[in-house]
Amino acid sequence: MGLTYSLLREVYPPTPSFTEASVPDLSGKVVIVTGANAGIGKETARVLLAKNAKVYIACRDASKGEAALKGLKDRTGRDAYLLQLNLSNLKAVKAAAEEFTSKEKQLHILFNNAYNFILWDVTLGALTQLYAGTSPEAATLGGQYLVPWARLGTPRADTGDEQLGKELWTWLEEQVERV
Repeated sequence: MGLTYSLLREVYPPTPSFTEASVPDLSGKVVIVTGANAGIGKETARVLLAKNAKVYIACRDASKGEAALKGLKDRTGRDAYLLQLNLSNLKAVKAAAEEFTSKEKQLHILFNNAYNFILWDVTLGALTQLYAGTSPEAATLGGQYLVPWARLGTPRADTGDEQLGKELWTWLEEQVERV
């Protein structure tokens, strides 16, 4: 019964207590949102712009990115910036990082937004990552697992396997060394 209840609460979360209005003023903050040309990433960028952040939307396709910039400007009255980024190519990642660091001295928040297909409304779908990236309370969570809508959850047991984590870290370092 406990597992069923837990799963149902993740699939059908209650009304969120953290909302767009809960996001603090982000004046002076520089943010990158990957995959921000559509879906939850674009919604995240919209909220961040509305809260006065300087937002870079990172996406593979420049034309889709430009269209997203226009849509965000129309909705918020604020300009976002395009950072062309192909995460499947480490040389392209390095080039994007170099481009970014040539323009900015600091990055305050990074949203590694992945492809999503918004089981829920995108406005609600963005809340968990907005909470994790902007809420002062979330800064004290120390990497705990969050579920919709900005609630603590329990990760799968296999994600805590330290040996597997070390092997993954080693593999990732090997990949980066090749760039």
